[in-house]
Order: sequence, then C-alpha cells, then structure tokens
Amino acid sequence: MKAMRPSLGLGPGALTQQESSEHINSMLTTARELGINSIDASTAHAHPEQHATGSSEQLLGQAQAAERGFAINAAVESNADGRCSLNRGQVWESVKGTLARLGVEQVDVLYIHAPDSETLLEQQAAAMDDLFRQGKFKRLGVANFSLIMLQDYLTICQQNNYVRPSVFAVTYNLIWRFPEAKLIPLLRQHGITVAAQSPLAGGLLAGRFAPEQLRGTEGERYRRTYAGKPGFHAAAADLVALVSPHGMSPAEASLRWLCWHSDWWVGLRGYGGLCRTRLDGGEILDVLGWK
Repeated sequence: MKAMRPSLGLGPGALTQQESSEHINSMLTTARELGINSIDASTAHAHPEQHATGSSEQLLGQAQAAERGFAINAAVESNADGRCSLNRGQVWESVKGTLARLGVEQVDVLYIHAPDSETLLEQQAAAMDDLFRQGKFKRLGVANFSLIMLQDYLTICQQNNYVRPSVFAVTYNLIWRFPEAKLIPLLRQHGITVAAQSPLAGGLLAGRFAPEQLRGTEGERYRRTYAGKPGFHAAAADLVALVSPHGMSPAEASLRWLCWHSDWWVGLRGYGGLCRTRLDGGEILDVLGWK
C-alpha cells in the first residue's frame, strides 16, 4: 500500500511584526519551492503581540500570499490564553477582520481553536454554518474539543444540516501518540482529516535535546509539552540510535512515519527558519519524494 501525498502547511510562528517585507517574500518563495501549499494564519499559536493586532494575517495579506497560490487557513479570534467567544455577533466580527487583513473573501479552513463554555454548542454550530453559507470559508476545522464534545457537535450538525468539521488539529507525532486510542478512530469514522501539529515534537525528533539548542525559537515553546517527561527524551534518543546507522536523520524518520498515514495534513509550525535558510529543506523534499 502506498500512502497518498500529505499536504504541508506552514504555521504562524514563522511570522512576527519584526519581519521585513523582503524577508516574508523570500520565505514565501522558498516555502513554495519546498512544496508547502498552505499557511495557517491563525493567532491561536502566534506570538503574544499577534493576538491583539492580527499581525500574522496582516503581513500575509500585504505579501499577497493567497494570490501566490497558498491556501490560507485562519481561526476565530482568540485571546492569549486560547479562549474565544463563539456567539454569532463576535464570530462574524472576528472573521470580518481576518478576511480584511488577509485581503481575501474566503479562507480555506476556518478553525474553532477551542469551544466556548459560555455559548451553547448549538449556537456555536449555527454561527459557523452561517459563515459557511455566506462563503467565508471552504472547510471547518476544530481543535481542543474533547471526544464527547466533538461527538455532540457532529450530532448537532447532522440533525440541523449544518456544516460539519472536516479537519481536526491535534498534536501528533512519533512519540506523542495519545490520539490513536480514541480520537483518530472517531475522526476516520467521520472522514475528518487529521492536521498533525508539532510533527517534530518541539525539536526532540530533530535531534535537538538540549534547551539551548531551541532558545529563542518556536520549538522552545512547544518543548514545554515534553518537559519533565524523561520517557519522551529517551524515546527520541532511541530513535537517533536506531536510524543513524542507516544514514537517516531522526527528523526524516519522523516525517516518513507521519507521511505513511495517508490522510494527514502535516503542520510545519515553527519552520520559519527552514523557509528562510533552506536548512533541512532538501531533506523534507526527499522524504516526500517530490524531487
């Protein structure tokens, strides 16, 4: 069995307000050359200053990313702690601002980064359906929903003929495989694509074990997920020992493992440095067989 080619996406951690237009244009050019075909412009995982200003969206709009062939993904606006309001009025205002900053009339995937505990789930689903029927997005994505909440949301959508989620964003990689127990079977049952985030486990699966190797990078933020858990570090070290004799890097092995699972959208969050410098770019192309 041969796996289908996954979709590669660039995450918002690659963009900050300090970027020059030349830098961003260069990054986007290199991203296209590396086969990256979508950009997640949401503020949910962005730097703190981006939550207030939507700067990642604005920078992508100024660079005309959509006109350059990228599918743009976005999310309902959330604050720095990830919370968002999903009542009808605020959802519309959020998406209106996002589309204006991006300079587009529609995004590919619109994410609900987290459920709203103060708004009924039925109202959240109705608000997203309104946006879909107005042509504001092509596909609905969700993240950070519990299994029960996702099941309830899907039931509401089925009962009311609302647009249902078709993408679920979740941390998933060679050493973080908890979604395999219950979540991924449910997603496959409903034909929902997995957006696999943190594919290199905050740098661990790239062979970067020391904190100083990630200082000042997006990997430093994602490393917190694995901090204080020696088992993850031991597993990553075992991977290095296993693949090195075969001339393979741990990053290559990890990406190959993800790509074998045919329906993934692989989110290369924090790969801004790759797109600026081409470091490891050839390796990714080799992994995916795109050369």
